[in-house]
Amino acid sequence: WRSYIGMGYYNCSVPQAIVRNLLENAGWVTQYTPYQPEVSQGRLESLLNYQTMVCDITGMDVANASLLDEGTAAAEAVQLCHSYSGVVIELKLPREMDFSGKDVSGVLFQYPDTEGKVEDFTELVERARQNGTLVCCATDLLALCILRPPGEFGVDVALGSSQRFGVPLCYGGPHAAFFAVKENLVRMMPGRMVGVTRDANGKEVYRLALQTREQHIRRDKATSNICTAQALLANMAAMYGVYHGSNGLKHIARRVHNATLILAEGLKRAGHTLQHDLFFDTLKIQCGCAVKEVFDRAGQRHINFRIYSDGTIGVSLDETVTERDLDDLLWIFGCESSSELVAESMGEETRGILSTAFKRTSKFLTHQVFNSYHSETNIVRYMKRLENKDISLVHSMIPLPITWKEFANIHPFVPLDQAQGYQQLFRELERDLCEITGYDKISFQPNSGAQGEYAGLTAIKAYLNAKGERHRNVCLIPKSAHGTNPASAHMAGMKIQPVEVDKNGNIDIAHLKAMVDKHKDNLAAIMITYPSTNGVFEEDISDVCDLIHKHGGQVYLDGANMNAQMMGGKGLKHASEIAILNANYMAKRLEKHYKVLFRGARAHEFILDARPFKKTANVEAVDVAKRLQDYGTLMIEPTESEDKAELDRFCDAMINIRQEIAEIEEGRMDSRVNPLKMSPHTLTCITSPNWDRPYSREVAAFPLPFVKPESKFWPTIARIDDIYGDQHLVCTCPPMEVYESPFSEQKRASS
Repeated sequence: WRSYIGMGYYNCSVPQAIVRNLLENAGWVTQYTPYQPEVSQGRLESLLNYQTMVCDITGMDVANASLLDEGTAAAEAVQLCHSYSGVVIELKLPREMDFSGKDVSGVLFQYPDTEGKVEDFTELVERARQNGTLVCCATDLLALCILRPPGEFGVDVALGSSQRFGVPLCYGGPHAAFFAVKENLVRMMPGRMVGVTRDANGKEVYRLALQTREQHIRRDKATSNICTAQALLANMAAMYGVYHGSNGLKHIARRVHNATLILAEGLKRAGHTLQHDLFFDTLKIQCGCAVKEVFDRAGQRHINFRIYSDGTIGVSLDETVTERDLDDLLWIFGCESSSELVAESMGEETRGILSTAFKRTSKFLTHQVFNSYHSETNIVRYMKRLENKDISLVHSMIPLPITWKEFANIHPFVPLDQAQGYQQLFRELERDLCEITGYDKISFQPNSGAQGEYAGLTAIKAYLNAKGERHRNVCLIPKSAHGTNPASAHMAGMKIQPVEVDKNGNIDIAHLKAMVDKHKDNLAAIMITYPSTNGVFEEDISDVCDLIHKHGGQVYLDGANMNAQMMGGKGLKHASEIAILNANYMAKRLEKHYKVLFRGARAHEFILDARPFKKTANVEAVDVAKRLQDYGTLMIEPTESEDKAELDRFCDAMINIRQEIAEIEEGRMDSRVNPLKMSPHTLTCITSPNWDRPYSREVAAFPLPFVKPESKFWPTIARIDDIYGDQHLVCTCPPMEVYESPFSEQKRASS
């Protein structure tokens, strides 16, 4: 069926070049966070394009590299406005809002709203800001291509979904949310941002900015529990913006708006009444005839509308609407004219937004990247150029039917009888997950582990409240738990009490008992990661659960490693065994060369201790991570997907790096100029005419036999400067003068 339901979800024309070369391309599938920018410059550039696009279109100063969905973005906006929990939410009409008590932390409105109405919020924003209230606006990127953007009338936070920028519906997700703020709020913004810094050669490069704010470092001081972005989908939306550019997007927006104006005119002629005079793509219709008659006709044409509880009908149009679609819609509502005849008879006075003060007059997407790749050939080459800069699943160990139209183009609010395939998938997955975990029921709602944490804690709070134990608000969190746990507990309004771990990486039972005893009257929950972030299974897990339950608390448990689900009982068990075997095999091979931390019941990953090398060789963990890039590999979480040869390559690299550290320790290599401190080594560096380092080019670029010239993955930039980036925060595309020719780059490297 064709769906014109709206409510934040729209069909879109996904450019096939983006589908084939990004969405369906394993070269764009990578670890979820580009922590190693030297081998992630392609997707970092694309995400910077996304941020720039969002800033330009919304009129805001700074944007992040996407959030999980629009609902999360709205919650994060409220959290930002009110930096501690206990928010009281009131639903009011704008004219009823009173800020005079100076006790309102934030206001959130939608522009255009869910009924399609475009309203002037200038006066509301002014009143709010005069009284110290932050203003948040949920909005639509496509509408803002012709509509005055929120940044131009004083909004502090703009948010929404970038789904209609070339990302399929997929029955409701996932879709990348955008989130943008004024400059003064940048250090409170949730999620992560791509920023501009420089590398060791002084070249302008990209990296994740403000990484010290990441949840696993700041923990209970984190501004948000969000550590995951919709990077692939944000990249799709960014490429959609790059491909169409400002003129292309304005054309699409005008076409959608004009189609809505034609439909509105035809409806009025057929005797129907529109609830709102000013709109972008959505109409709320009071039928002038029997509603049943309209829905009978809609059924004949296999068309879905939005149905309001008061009997009105909602119709939302999108960029896929054709003249035939409009003719069908007019026929359904009893209009005897065709869309062509209605359009021909409309005068200048029916130009909608474009004839009002709401019309956008400011330019956007003026940067060269949005004005260079408007042909399919050029966009394909640009995407390939970025892809080639990044290490990905096609290169080495790193930690889809989604384009099938019957799967991709279903609106999330269609009647259930039109989504029986999805319902069957849900039922089967629910049954399997309950069987695997031993639980009774499953909620599919959370869109990430962090949201799952928040959902679990709110369920615990609701349970305790229902028992009349609302005072229970202390959450125990072992230091071996996921880094997002404290921020999630903070968001859920709980007080956080850390619990120590013992030398094997398990929860310190003595400390746990002391904390339980101290907080027993107010104990709400404990959050356990199993297996833990130390890579071990908690050996006393049953005793821990019993202790918490005995004192009136609940246990939240997060495994985060159910990546083999739907493989069946035997397959799932086998995959888990292989993942654990792989990690134990690698730990065993490396234990003679490195200290392996936490020797408890080994799970799916392990931690090598690089701390002693700081004293013995001036080498830190970051030096080892950067040097690994020269070997073409990255991380120590093999899962069940890698074969023994790949595991051995990684182990060989780590053993060889240990030898390089030994050379520094024994005085055979300089402690400041050595392969670790100077890593990663780029092609530009290796091929420069002058080589004055105390080790050979071969040692730098081809340290082991498996690193072969014909298959080597080259880091595209030298080591980045994090400190410079944090001190000079730039999170949109740099001005054009910073882009230099390859010749000047080569010249500088050689000097």
